[in-house]
Amino acid sequence: SFRLVIAVLGTAWAVLGEAIAMSSGRPADAGFLHLAIGLAYLYGGLAIWDHEPANRTGRLMTLVGLTWFIGTLNQVGEPVVRELALALEDTTTVLLVALVLAYPSGRLTGGVDRVAVAILAIGATALNILFATSLPLIADKSQGLYGGLALSILTAVVVLRRWLIAPPRARRELAPVLVAGMVLTAGLILNLVRRIVDVPDDVGAVLLAARDLAPAAIPIALLIGFYRQSERRLQGLVDAIPDRMLRFTRDGRPVEQEGPRPATETLRGPGTGDVLTNRELQESMLGGAPEIAIAAAHRALDTGRLQAYDFSLDLPTGRRDFEARIAPSGPDEVTAIVRDFTV
Repeated sequence: SFRLVIAVLGTAWAVLGEAIAMSSGRPADAGFLHLAIGLAYLYGGLAIWDHEPANRTGRLMTLVGLTWFIGTLNQVGEPVVRELALALEDTTTVLLVALVLAYPSGRLTGGVDRVAVAILAIGATALNILFATSLPLIADKSQGLYGGLALSILTAVVVLRRWLIAPPRARRELAPVLVAGMVLTAGLILNLVRRIVDVPDDVGAVLLAARDLAPAAIPIALLIGFYRQSERRLQGLVDAIPDRMLRFTRDGRPVEQEGPRPATETLRGPGTGDVLTNRELQESMLGGAPEIAIAAAHRALDTGRLQAYDFSLDLPTGRRDFEARIAPSGPDEVTAIVRDFTV
C-alpha cells in the first residue's frame, strides 16, 4: 500500500540522513536519539493514518517524520544540498507547531492559527536563508537569533491561546498535546536566550539536552490522546446500546462492571416496568443454567467468534425470554449482550 511505501522509503531516508550526520561528527548517542524520535513521528503518524484515514493528524505527523532529517544534510560536501538543508532545517518545527494547533482533527480551523503557522513558515525560512546559509546578504549572522526568538514567543502565545479559548470540556482532551507543545516552545525560547546571553556551560548543556528531548513528548501525547478518543467512542457506543452488557470469566465468575452504568441498573422489557437489575440478571443467568453460559463462553474464547443462545427466567412479573450474544473481551473473559425479546 501507499503507507507501506512511505514507511520503507522513509526509514531508508532516515537511516541515510543520520549516517551522514554521524559521519560528519555528530556523536553516536545523539544520532541514535535523533533517529529514534524521527522514526517515532514517522511510524506513529502512519499508524494513526491507517487507523483513522479521515483524520489528517496521521498524515501531518508522518510529514514531520519525513522532514525530521533535513537538518542531517547541512554538513554534506555538496554546496547546493548543504545550503538547501540550512534554509529548510526549521520546516519540521513549523510542522510540529501546526500539528499541535490542528489537534485533534488535523486541520487548522482558526484564522489566527493559520496566520500564525504561515508567519512561522515564512519567517523561519527567511531567517535561515539570511542568517544560516552562506549567502553574503547580511554580515552579522548572530542578529538572526532575535528574529528566531520573536517567532518562538509568537508560537508560545498562539499555543497558549489555543488552550484558553478551548471549551472547558475539550481542555482535558487537548491538555497532553498542548502541554507537549508548550514544552517544545519553551525549549526553543530558552535555547535562543542561551545563545544570545552567555550562560555557564553546564546550564547550556542542560538546556540543549532539554531542547533535543522536548519533541519526543509530542508523539507520545498524540498517541495518548487518540487512545482516549477511542475509549470515549467505545464507551459512547456501549452507553447507546439499549440492551444489558454483562462480563464474566471462562468459569462463570462475574467481572465487576466499570463505567457510568451501575450494577444496579434495571432491565426493561417491552411494555413492562423495571423487572430485573443488572446484578440480578447476571446471577440468574449464571445460576439458573450455568452450563449453557459457560459452554458459550468457552466456545467464544476458544474460537474467537460470537456465540448466541436463548434462555428464559421465571420472574415475579412472569416468565421472560432473553437472548444472550457472547464475545471474547479478554484472555479469559467474555462480554454478553442480553436482550429481552418477550412478546
